[in-house]
Amino acid sequence: MKLAQALERGDLFPTKPTVLAEFSHRFQRWLDEARLEEKTRKYYRNGCRLLKVTPTFGMRLTEITTENSEGLKFPGSAGNANCALRTLRRMLHKAEEWKLIARAPKIKLMKEHGRDMRLDAEAEEKLAQASLRCRWRACTSELFRDIVALMRDTGMRNERELFQMRIENLDWNNRTIFVPDSKTREGRTPSRDSHSLLS
Repeated sequence: MKLAQALERGDLFPTKPTVLAEFSHRFQRWLDEARLEEKTRKYYRNGCRLLKVTPTFGMRLTEITTENSEGLKFPGSAGNANCALRTLRRMLHKAEEWKLIARAPKIKLMKEHGRDMRLDAEAEEKLAQASLRCRWRACTSELFRDIVALMRDTGMRNERELFQMRIENLDWNNRTIFVPDSKTREGRTPSRDSHSLLS
């Protein structure tokens, strides 16, 4: 049985099990060298940061099990926790690929809940009124109102879509906004209509 396990791992000689914290350095080097999108690298680096404060980070790779991952706690939303869990899953699969463990355990993600609130006219007006109490300059306050109106009218995401918008992405004739880097294929098509901005 020992021989079969050794052959499965591709190593006939027993080695000292690697701790996840130590393995993370090799994983980070792989992130730097692999053909990955920069946002993917950023996502996994954030996941490593979240894992550093957990007991699992000090465990040997061979000791990490599905039960261990299910007991992990992370601050913030389920999406934040899933960032760490996806990173752990990716790390363990790389460890399996590099023959440091025989088989990566299953890492179960947390259930994420969709948005249940909408930015309606009343909420938009409250945000606009709150901005007046911030003592901003007139141009900053006006820019904030435009951003809130765009969020409501188009449903664009903050960092990836809204904040990256450029003049050349606006189609004034058809009153649409082209989103070059949307999360979904449908979101990239120039069909986001904003009456408040393009009217």
